[in-house]
Amino acid sequence: MLNLTGVFAGEGSLPFAFSLDLSDLDFYGQRPFAQPVQVTGTVENHAGIVTLQATASFVYAAPCDRCGTPVERRYDLPFTHTVVTELQSPEEDDGYVLAPDQQLDAETLLRDDVVLWVPLKFLCRPDCKGLCDQCGHNLNDGPCACRREPADPRLAALQSLLKQD
Repeated sequence: MLNLTGVFAGEGSLPFAFSLDLSDLDFYGQRPFAQPVQVTGTVENHAGIVTLQATASFVYAAPCDRCGTPVERRYDLPFTHTVVTELQSPEEDDGYVLAPDQQLDAETLLRDDVVLWVPLKFLCRPDCKGLCDQCGHNLNDGPCACRREPADPRLAALQSLLKQD
């Protein structure tokens, strides 16, 4: 919990650093956060606007969603939030972080940021070709040796055009 009383009073900035253990989170049967997420940042007051700026650094390890190859990548994700003590109206949310008693639970806030960042599709590379739907060969390693017939017989004529070249 960060005490922001001094920041709201205009007494400078408040640096912070902590670790988040996300190893218990399960995404589609995988636990991609084997190591703790390291968070560093500051909360600053600039002309009455209190801003939290943080960077979450971590290794994300999961299999590629197309070919199943294990992938491990390091990320340094920046997050920025405007912190307020009250809202003028309930509809005025607009992405503000509410700290009514000038206390902010930065760990929960940044845990949510990292969880919301998790990609819906995680690929080994942007042009991953995936696996052959007939034999299971990884098409990133080259074409497979199986004889693939068109899935739909109505496409057979188009397949014969491709073979003429």
